[in-house]
Amino acid sequence: MNRNPVSIRGHFIRYWHPQSLTPPKIHRRLARLPAAQRIGEVIRYSWLRLEYWISPGGGLREWARLNVALALLIGIPALIFAPLVTLLLTCFVSWTEALVHIVINCFLVPIIALAGFAILTALLGVFRKLSK
Repeated sequence: MNRNPVSIRGHFIRYWHPQSLTPPKIHRRLARLPAAQRIGEVIRYSWLRLEYWISPGGGLREWARLNVALALLIGIPALIFAPLVTLLLTCFVSWTEALVHIVINCFLVPIIALAGFAILTALLGVFRKLSK
């Protein structure tokens, strides 16, 4: 599959739609808000002011939106399929280990039996020589 940078850039531009931000405004009744709401409102205003200072054209917000969408696009299937793949690989390792033991036993049992038969035959030959 041959992909050139122009087509990737084209896909990126198709989803890139930044919208200009309005300058943030302080809540008109900030002084009358309870302390907890006032703290939240000041943090919200500071955050929006920082965002507006960095990117008044909305590029930062659009960049964050696209990155969150990409993270979800990659992350959700990874969270679903990673445990299944791990389970399958673990089962594969277990089965492979069992098959290795079976193959080793298939080779060792006849070799041990043959060695035992050879030792028994040699001992019988020695006893025959000694009994004559």
